[in-house]
Amino acid sequence: MKTLPHFLLFTALFFCIPFSYAQHAHKIDSLGKKLNEALHDTVRVKVLLNLSGETLNQGDPKKALEWAQKSLHLAERNNFQRALGGIYNAMATAYVTMSDYPKGMECHQKALAIRLARNDKKGIAGSYNNIGIIYFNLSDFPKTLEYFQKSLKMQEELKNNYLIAATIGNIAVVYEQLHDDSLSMVFQQKSFDMHKVMNNRSDMVSSLNNLGTLYRKKKQLNKALDMHNQALKIALELDEKDKMKLTYGNVGTLYLAMNKPKEALEMFLKAKEFTEENDDKKDRSTLYSLMAQAFLKLGKPNDAVTYFNQALELAKSAGNLNEQKEAAQGLYEINKSKGDYKTAVTFLEIARQLNDSIFNSSKNESLNSLKTQFALDRQEVQLQSKAEEELKKQEEEKARQRIIIYVALCVLILVLVFSYFLLQRFRITRKQNRIIESQKILVEEKNKEITDSIMYAKRLQQAITPTVELVKQTFPGSFIYFQPKDIIAGDFYWMERKGNDVYIAAADCTGHGVPGAMVSVVCCNALNRALKEFDLSHTGPLLDKTRDLVLETFAKSGEEIKDGMDISLLRFIDYDQTASLLSLEWSGANNSFWYIEGNEFKTIKCDKQSIGKTDNPMPFHSHMLSLPKTSSVYLYTDGFADQFGGPKGKKFKYKQLEELLLRINYLPGPEQVTIIEHSFETWKGGLEQVDDVCIIGITLS
Repeated sequence: MKTLPHFLLFTALFFCIPFSYAQHAHKIDSLGKKLNEALHDTVRVKVLLNLSGETLNQGDPKKALEWAQKSLHLAERNNFQRALGGIYNAMATAYVTMSDYPKGMECHQKALAIRLARNDKKGIAGSYNNIGIIYFNLSDFPKTLEYFQKSLKMQEELKNNYLIAATIGNIAVVYEQLHDDSLSMVFQQKSFDMHKVMNNRSDMVSSLNNLGTLYRKKKQLNKALDMHNQALKIALELDEKDKMKLTYGNVGTLYLAMNKPKEALEMFLKAKEFTEENDDKKDRSTLYSLMAQAFLKLGKPNDAVTYFNQALELAKSAGNLNEQKEAAQGLYEINKSKGDYKTAVTFLEIARQLNDSIFNSSKNESLNSLKTQFALDRQEVQLQSKAEEELKKQEEEKARQRIIIYVALCVLILVLVFSYFLLQRFRITRKQNRIIESQKILVEEKNKEITDSIMYAKRLQQAITPTVELVKQTFPGSFIYFQPKDIIAGDFYWMERKGNDVYIAAADCTGHGVPGAMVSVVCCNALNRALKEFDLSHTGPLLDKTRDLVLETFAKSGEEIKDGMDISLLRFIDYDQTASLLSLEWSGANNSFWYIEGNEFKTIKCDKQSIGKTDNPMPFHSHMLSLPKTSSVYLYTDGFADQFGGPKGKKFKYKQLEELLLRINYLPGPEQVTIIEHSFETWKGGLEQVDDVCIIGITLS
């Protein structure tokens, strides 16, 4: 059953401080006097912007827009660039409150462009959030989530706990709209706890309402009523009309779920008093749909039809697909019950089309005008890249000039000191040059032969490993970051199918370059034999048999060889890409297993022994686990964590690698690889790569 919008999405307005309604009126009078007394235009711009914010908080978006437009005119006339971002943000907020989303998006994009140019990180985070709010109101939930995540990442960098809590609450609302109530509950509870610690009572009202709605959907009606009553008590104490409207609507929705239509209608009528004070078409359309449901339960179908029709028209005017769908669905049910099947089918088709539009918003042509400036999101990165490129060119030019000066000085000194001796020994030097040239040619030929041999060995090594395309075909959400220290590597990745099972591994053999590659061939062959020739399935016994085969191969040399392999081996049991829950089995030799479930980083410890010569060898353990499709898994070798670099020339270490993967796990595979590669190269800097690097990431969805 549809509820009144049970969320509060924060809007970052500069120079705007929330007060109660009595305080708003007093503050507006005070600001009016300050405006008349202001001597400088810069002061007038700020006062006008404050008036816009206070008027909006009092529930008059039209007047708020007028104040903001006056502020914009004055700022542009005086070239007051610092204020433009906040002014466009204020105008956008007024437009969104009046459900004019195209104009709201246009103003938010202008504010974002200005803030990107000024590197105003706090403002950029606010703009990302506000753009996400518009996408939410247009039911484009993937875009909503994308912009909220951008905002959250930047707020965490700025350590702004208030806005972190608000953004987490926003993300919770999106998950609730996507019917992922469990994940929504986790985020919403975290948001409430943060607001409670900071004593943000106004925001606690929103969080309590959201929690109440989630408990209602879980059929815990008494718990839901307790949440809403707590919210109403605080809203009345704060005398905030928006919060009272929100809470009355949610309490009414709960009464509908409790089959108390009379009490529900009483709550809706209280909320209606507030919605008619401003021109919020979205809230009115939602409320009218709910009132129609109450009338229907009270046996008044004619009143229900009237309110459903009004709700449908208001939702069309506001461009809100969810509210249109709910009203159309209600009209379908009423006409069906009356026996008017022709009209009922018409409304059913409208509801189905709207539902398709909601969950295929990327294909909705009505949003094309809002998506034309999406490239602005990457403007900051492009500017930074351009600056780094210019700095690099300057450093290269300085280095080239220094080399020229040094060479010129050396040549001059040599000419002055040895010119006489060079003249006398010209013949001897020419003969020596011929000898050196012949030796150079010989060295080059030998070097070419060696290089060709190594390149051929590289092709052979590639032949025994699966292609990246094959891995991506099997796991569409996967990526492989493979960076050998030399042309050929001791690290390798491996994947094989056996029946309905899929095995994948990241392995690190002793050494790197040619010696490491030779060991990798032995270990890869042993792994293949253990799986196919000895028909083993469980990962632990697979590693036990691989160790036996490797030791058997090395024993043929007659010498004690301590080379071997560290490995992380993962098995997908009865692998089905469409399954919602995947069964996995994992074993590891000196390399642990990482996975991320519900934005929480988890580790399964490895056996502290390698595939090779080991004192007191023990059987490898097999670990079974089941993961939902929203999880991500990672297999790796030690090359990345052991790389020296950074400002102090220290190792990168596993902890920092874990934090990096946790930050980027929700991104597509190609973007994760780009970030990982950039992080590695930035950390390494001018230092030599110490070992081969291999990281395999698989997003299960």
